[in-house]
Amino acid sequence: MHLLLLPPRLLLRALDDLHQIALAARDIGPRLDALQSRADSVEQMLAEGIAIAREIEERAREAILMAERIDARAAAVLLLADRVDDIMAEAKDIQAVAAEVALRGGQVAEALPLLERAIAIAEPLESTVERLGRLVDRLPGGVRAAGARPTRPPRP
Repeated sequence: MHLLLLPPRLLLRALDDLHQIALAARDIGPRLDALQSRADSVEQMLAEGIAIAREIEERAREAILMAERIDARAAAVLLLADRVDDIMAEAKDIQAVAAEVALRGGQVAEALPLLERAIAIAEPLESTVERLGRLVDRLPGGVRAAGARPTRPPRP
C-alpha cells in the first residue's frame, strides 16, 4: 500500500494516533520517574521492615532464653518449697515430742518433793533393814546358811 492511496480520513486518524503516542511518550518520562521514586520508597520501607523483623527475632530469642532461666529458677524454688514443707512437718513432730517431754518433766518436778521425803524417811531405816536382812540370812534356807556371803548394795 502506498500512502497516497490511503483514504484521507484514515490518514487523519493515523496522524491523530501518532500525535497521541507522541504526547504519551512525552508524559511517560515524569510518570516513570514518579513510579521509580515510589519503587525506591517501597524498597527502603521493605529494608526497614526487614531490619525491624530481625530486631524482633533477636528480642524473641532473648525472651525465650530468659523464660528458660525463669523456668529453671521456678523449678529450684519449688524444690526448696518441698524441702521447707518437709522441715515444717519435722518441726511439728519435734514440737509434739517437746510438748510430751515438757509434760513428763512437769510430772517429774511435781514428784521430786515426794521422792525427797521418801529418801529422807528411808535413810534412817537403812541400817535397820540391813540388820533385818542379816537376821533373815541366818534363818534356815537363808543365804548364809547355804554358805554364801551377802553383798551390800552401793550407797547413793
